[in-house]
Amino acid sequence: MEVIGVGIAILDVVHEVAAYPEGRFCLCIRSLATRKCRGGNVANALVVCAQLGTRCRWLGVSTDPATDSEAAFVHSDLSAHGVDCSLASIEAGGSMPVRATGSRTIVHSRDLAELSYEAFVKQLALYRRNIQQDPNTPVWFHFEGRNLEATEQMMLHVRESMPGVSISVEIEALRNGWDSAMK
Repeated sequence: MEVIGVGIAILDVVHEVAAYPEGRFCLCIRSLATRKCRGGNVANALVVCAQLGTRCRWLGVSTDPATDSEAAFVHSDLSAHGVDCSLASIEAGGSMPVRATGSRTIVHSRDLAELSYEAFVKQLALYRRNIQQDPNTPVWFHFEGRNLEATEQMMLHVRESMPGVSISVEIEALRNGWDSAMK
């Protein structure tokens, strides 16, 4: 089995604080400790699958790890956990998404475009032409349901071009017309 995760990988910056601030307007919170780790729903799911012995590949948008230390951290961490990053669509501009958490507060900053349908088709062709080791090996595509229109197009493209593969999608909240995509 080979799992291809389609979605984001991010850099989590975790700030530990003594207590969650009371009141609505807290101007200063002191961080007791800070650490960086890889995050993102698809990235985390791929790491778990890799730990269970499955060959895993990440297909998402990234900045160039050769020139962006945040992207290098994310790619290195995924690789260290057995997740192949060669299908990442490398963008020249932007920055890797950073999610900083302090207690229960999440600040998500994403200066990087979502994976487009066109970039997905290009990377899927690369996979089938240069990377896929055995066309008879079962393949499972797991999509992070972030951008409904593009994700639905990607899933339909996989169904048409690779009949017989398994497809799953993670949907955090049913909104934006997911009913049509679930058919």
